[in-house]
Amino acid sequence: FNTFVPAQDIHGLKKLNFNNCFKDPSFMREKLTNDFLIAHNIHAPRTAYCNVYFNNQLWGIYAVVEAIDDEFCKAWFGNNDGNLFQGDPQGSLQWFGAQPSAYYQKYDLENNNTLNDWTDLVNLIDVINNTTNANLQAALDAVLNTNDFLKQWVCLNMFSSLDSYLGSGHNYYIYHDTLTNKFQWIAWDNNEAFGSFKMQLSNLQLKNLDMYYVSNATSRPLINKMLANPAYKSLYNQAYCELKDDFTNAYFDSKIDSLD
Repeated sequence: FNTFVPAQDIHGLKKLNFNNCFKDPSFMREKLTNDFLIAHNIHAPRTAYCNVYFNNQLWGIYAVVEAIDDEFCKAWFGNNDGNLFQGDPQGSLQWFGAQPSAYYQKYDLENNNTLNDWTDLVNLIDVINNTTNANLQAALDAVLNTNDFLKQWVCLNMFSSLDSYLGSGHNYYIYHDTLTNKFQWIAWDNNEAFGSFKMQLSNLQLKNLDMYYVSNATSRPLINKMLANPAYKSLYNQAYCELKDDFTNAYFDSKIDSLD
């Protein structure tokens, strides 16, 4: 909204994403997932619907998804001057050495481009990959909001949202919160939740997805290392038990009916 008129916004937002609900004839997958996350205080974009007109011609109904940008970070974290990275196109969090340039083609720095300082991301990836299991919890808790990541991970599993770090290894943002000096995990691109992105799994396998499922543990080091750590595995189990209580027809049916 501010491309041609500086500082122009709509209700405090500089941009919106209009999604055509690819592979989702229900038009509900992304909204139901993001709404669930937000209702449980898990970082995710607000999602609504609109009719899109172009030159007075109706193009159809679209999902409107909040952009992950400085306004989003300010609203959730109370600051927006830290680095915001998108885990695309290959945000596996694997270690490729200490040179920031090794990660330039795997992640996208969304802000602070003039400074272009990637040392915080490299440090996070270093901690994930190169910390011993005995020291992992203290080291990782110091650089990542692990409690929120565990909840994000649980929801990716429960919703079978596998076009994500859990499955395809991307489709997320991480923000370096300057108040806590920790990275915050942000959900993104849940349009193929509820098993639309199959990862070569059958419908039956998707409906009964193992709660510890990961498509490739060796190339998903954050999940692999946390699963191997008894403390983190216990915290994941606890988060799963808490969140699954709302993953029910009783919770969703009325919401689905209201959108139908």
